[in-house]
Amino acid sequence: MRGSITLTIAMLSLIAISSSISIAEDDTEYYEGERYYRMEPIVVTATRLPVNVSDVPFSVDIIEVDEELHSIHDVLQGNAGIEILSYGGGSNLRTLSIRGSESTQSLILFNGIPLNSAYDGLMDLSLLPSGGVERIEVIKGPLSALYGSNGMGGTVNIITKPLVLGEDGSSIGGGYTTGSYGYRGIDGNLCYSSSNIGIKTGIKHQEGDGFRKNSDYYSDEADLNIGFRPIAPLRIDITGFKKLSNLGVIGPESFEDETARQDDNISSFGSSVEYEFGERATVRSNFSVIKRERHYRSEYVDSLHDLKTLAGGAEVSIKTTEFHTLIAGIDLLRDDVESTDIGSQDTQNTGLFLQNMLIYDRFTYINGVRVDKHSQWGYAITPRQAFLIKASDMINVRSSFSLGFRAPTMVELYWPQDPYFGGGNPDLVPEQSWEWEVGGTIDLKKIDIDGDFYYTRVDDKIVGWTPYNIGESTGYGIDLTAKGEIGYGFSIRGDYSYNKTTDEDDKVLDYHPANKVGLTLAWEKPFGIITPNAEFDIRFTDERNATYYDFGQGDYVTVKMPSYTLIDIGGGVNISPVSINIAVNNLLDKSYQIIYDYPMPGREYKLSISALIK
Repeated sequence: MRGSITLTIAMLSLIAISSSISIAEDDTEYYEGERYYRMEPIVVTATRLPVNVSDVPFSVDIIEVDEELHSIHDVLQGNAGIEILSYGGGSNLRTLSIRGSESTQSLILFNGIPLNSAYDGLMDLSLLPSGGVERIEVIKGPLSALYGSNGMGGTVNIITKPLVLGEDGSSIGGGYTTGSYGYRGIDGNLCYSSSNIGIKTGIKHQEGDGFRKNSDYYSDEADLNIGFRPIAPLRIDITGFKKLSNLGVIGPESFEDETARQDDNISSFGSSVEYEFGERATVRSNFSVIKRERHYRSEYVDSLHDLKTLAGGAEVSIKTTEFHTLIAGIDLLRDDVESTDIGSQDTQNTGLFLQNMLIYDRFTYINGVRVDKHSQWGYAITPRQAFLIKASDMINVRSSFSLGFRAPTMVELYWPQDPYFGGGNPDLVPEQSWEWEVGGTIDLKKIDIDGDFYYTRVDDKIVGWTPYNIGESTGYGIDLTAKGEIGYGFSIRGDYSYNKTTDEDDKVLDYHPANKVGLTLAWEKPFGIITPNAEFDIRFTDERNATYYDFGQGDYVTVKMPSYTLIDIGGGVNISPVSINIAVNNLLDKSYQIIYDYPMPGREYKLSISALIK
């Protein structure tokens, strides 16, 4: 706790100092439709419509990605309210938790397409493609009123760089990266755009030896975006990616398996059509196919899972007045699985949603509701409402109340019965949640401070094995983020979060630290054709509970995992069109674990060189 208080004071001191420094106006370019504007950021995930972030009555964090990513989780870890749960380094399983929720209760979108698996409810962040990502939108709090299942804790939408039609955006680029533990990576990208068509594609290969026995890995990925406008009011977009990976699964330190290997093959294809009826109405339709294959094999187990998800939908948004917009739509979903564990299963879901949005001068009010009907567990109804008041040019105040749900997974429903260990329960119903949030934003000219207090309750929580709807959890917390530019090329970001989430017996849930603090100081300043950059990042994570099965005692044991502080540094230089960058993670070579009995790597570095010709 002492480390948390010290870092919090340091973060607030830097924020106070930076808010008094004057710099030039922010000239970041943002997009809306086909053109670029110099304006405040636009967010689309919170409402399914492009809205100025200052008009959105929900907790929103927009993470701009200025360079090629090695992985999605790199830019999410340390942010207020977000936990990245990592089962070791390299390409091992990484999942995401928001505001004390479980990983199955956090929705992951890629260009608006839901990626959580119906098989186990998860999306492994290490299987997400990282090429061409422009920004990541994080919406904290339930979004089931728009997207249905999984988003009880929050929603993360990874958005790739848009194809801007009507101007020449052609480019070609590539890069090479080397690093610790035998890491090697190579990538390339190509983009072409004209008045009515654009094509963007990229490839990437990564491999490494790992830092433990049987922890080597490799992955190959490719992505493709196509956009074209055959006539003025109509736009068609096609997006897709494919990622293949193979890795050794050494497992926990106390029970290592040098024979376990895992192959993953995930591919996604999506298309969307948008037609504008003047300035008042827009119709959108979408279709996507996601195919996942996982083959896990070892001396003891050989399991194969093949999951195919078909999704489609349509929505219409009508601007009834200058201040009011109505959006209504339907989502259709079908999941089919072939598994050596649960056999052949399929489920279907239909969701209908309606949303009213009023933005008038300094006031925003949103209400909406969604009804889902599932072939296995029946109906779920999830409303939400929220408002925002711009009390002054500097202060926004907001509040929201939302319901959410998480559908039972196929494993929880259909796992075969065993006389000793039980099995799935086909009578399960969805977990239900509600969350109340109050917060706001203070604009100190060049520093924005965003804060929220929230209270969450989950009922019908699925617990135990054989699983039953008998659990309950409650949680409350605070998220604080301050970010901005402090002059002379420097920018700063500080994050603090407090969370306490407990079960019905008042036991704190596993892997949810009470306090987290993050501070990032970055610098970038052009000198003619040379633009150097540097970054310093420090993150503190408080102690956490971890529960595991102790074979010696023949029972579950809960331990307290120690807190840890990590420091990362990086820097580089751009001499157009070439960039050279180096990053060092865990600078002080700390020994720590995020998941119990899964050690994390010590000090490691990555050195990359890349070029982009426009």
